[in-house]
Amino acid sequence: MRSDRNDFNYAEVFEALSHPLRVKILKAIKDASLSFAELKRKVDMESSGHLQYHLSKLDKFIRTDEYGWYMLSDCGRDALFFVENVKRITETGKRKFLIMNE
Repeated sequence: MRSDRNDFNYAEVFEALSHPLRVKILKAIKDASLSFAELKRKVDMESSGHLQYHLSKLDKFIRTDEYGWYMLSDCGRDALFFVENVKRITETGKRKFLIMNE
């Protein structure tokens, strides 16, 4: 099996994206970096421990900047692109995929 740029397999990708809160986290940091507290508020999470747990499941998809704020990694952008395409396909029934700009 071919490995991708971060050497993780498809099962790990699907496991990480299997929880709706994790997808919500990726969407929350899609356009802007957020601090832990801001992210916690944005995804409407009460428990810091639960948020930390889900962030750890997304370790290949997120990174932190020099201030410790959360942002998408390249793999996170690819994963979110995939999720958005699957959502669009299921909502419209169309199988035409969007083209990614690299």
